[in-house]
Order: sequence, then structure tokens, then C-alpha cells
Amino acid sequence: MPSVMVDGKFRRQFANLARSTIASGVIAARRVPELVRRCVHSGMEEIDYIPTYSGAESRMVARPVLGPSGVVYVVSLWAGHESFPVDAEARVGAFQLDLETGIADLSDSFERLLGCTEREGCGRSLSDLLAHLDGGSDRSGLLDLLDPQTDREFWVGTATTAAGRSVGRRHLYLAAKAVGFTSARVVRGLVYDITPDEPAPPADPEILALAHLPVVSGHTIGLVDLRTSHMYRVLVIDPALRVGRGRLNPRIHPDDTCTVDECRAELLKAENPIVVVARVRFSDDEPWRAMRAVCTRIPFGDRPQVLVDLTLES
Repeated sequence: MPSVMVDGKFRRQFANLARSTIASGVIAARRVPELVRRCVHSGMEEIDYIPTYSGAESRMVARPVLGPSGVVYVVSLWAGHESFPVDAEARVGAFQLDLETGIADLSDSFERLLGCTEREGCGRSLSDLLAHLDGGSDRSGLLDLLDPQTDREFWVGTATTAAGRSVGRRHLYLAAKAVGFTSARVVRGLVYDITPDEPAPPADPEILALAHLPVVSGHTIGLVDLRTSHMYRVLVIDPALRVGRGRLNPRIHPDDTCTVDECRAELLKAENPIVVVARVRFSDDEPWRAMRAVCTRIPFGDRPQVLVDLTLES
């Protein structure tokens, strides 16, 4: 049975479709799930007419929202008299995050909600995606979902898009689900623009401050979730790397992964910074480069974080 994430103006958390407002009534409760299944199967708009208690018919419209792979991730439902126009405003988007590569693929509608009028390359690193946001809720829960070692399967939260974008600041509601296990695990989700009903709250001042850190020549600084090794926030990029935020997703040389894993294990209990040197590259067509990382553990509940200062080895 499909789950409901938004019901009119109300947020839901994977609620029962048969109990949604649009499926109220015996006939609607039976036919709405079938309408959704038809929409998912066809990948096209589907329409049904449901008799009401007054004897009139209510038109129900199901519109697919395609995910990055072209598969239907979300279905938008609308019900009302046939003479009323269907709300065509693009308030719904979809995304998929590959936990092995750390790359997120976004639907075109999600890109537009971020204020990006064109797709900027193939996918976004997690840090690049989060750089488009200036606030959000339950970061710890999101990091749990990204961790294949946890049994968490679902996450819901809110986020606000960064100021200065072409669409202005937006308040977004996100719902995500983990699919698969270990290295094959991916996270799929939807995003819904709730700005018309809940205007965006003020930006997080700490995030704003971090976004305006001065560039320090020779240094790339980021925040890494220690348990997953995802660099989810890039604070400063060394211009000499010639790597944009969208590609700043460090990959470790296979022969150096044991060294990095040993560093991670030490950081779980270390109080002082640890230095590690490993060969790194940011895309498959780049040469491996030795980089020195000064890693400082930052306590964050049961999900410790690491401030990483990267410099190229001479």
C-alpha cells in the first residue's frame, strides 16, 4: 500500500492512503489506491470519477512525479469538481542518494525548488546538495538513515533553501526511505514545498557563518560523519584543487583504505587531532594525489563528527 506524506496542508509520516482525506468514504477508499497504482504503472496522468453522497461525481487526478532514474517515485493526487482547474504548481520533487558513491541524483523539479534552473552535471555530492540549504531539522536522524550499519529505514524532516536563489528562500518538507543493504543501499525520497502554508523560518546563523569562512590558501576543510565517512559539509575549498562543490566527494585509493579505517577507529575514542596521509581523487579521470588530513573529533551524541583539514602533500 502506498504511503501518504502530505495530506492537504498537513504533514504526514508514511500514513495509510486509505485513511487520507482524499480517500474518505467507502468507494473512494477502495478506488484511490487503484488509481495510484495505475499512475505508477503507466507513468502518466490517470483520472477517475468517484460518486459522492450528493449524487454528483468528483474527479480524481493522479499525476506522476518521476525520480532521477525515470521511475515514478511520487504520485500527486487532486480531487474536486471537473470545472475546477488542477493545481499544476510544481511543489513536489524527488531524489535518490547512492550511499556507496555519496552522489545524489535530483529530479528536475527538485533542482528548480533549489533555485537551479538547469541541471549542473550528473548528480550532486552530498555536501553540494546541503550547500543549497541554510537550515534543517533532525540532522542526526538523517545521518542515521545514511548509515548502513543502523536499522533505521525512514526519515522525515524539514529544510530551508539558501537565500539568493532565483525562487527565493523555500521551506521544504522531506521524507526518505532506505532501500537495500550495505554497499548496495540507496536512499530514495520526496521533497514538498510547504512555503505557501508554512513560510521559511530564519536561516541557521551557524550555517550562514560557516558558509562565509574565508578561503585559506592550500586548505580544504569539511565536516565528515565519522560512522559513514560521508563528507556532508564543505566549508572551504582550496582553489588549487580545481574541484567544484558538485564534485568534491573524496575517493580513497584502495591500498590506503586500511590506513583510513584505522584512523576512523582511533577517532571514535581520540580527544586529540589525528593526522593521516592517503591518496585521494575526486573523479575517475583524475590522477591520485597524496593528501594530508588533520582530523579533529567533534562529539555529537552517538554520531560523532570529524572536522577534516585537507592539504596536498608536497
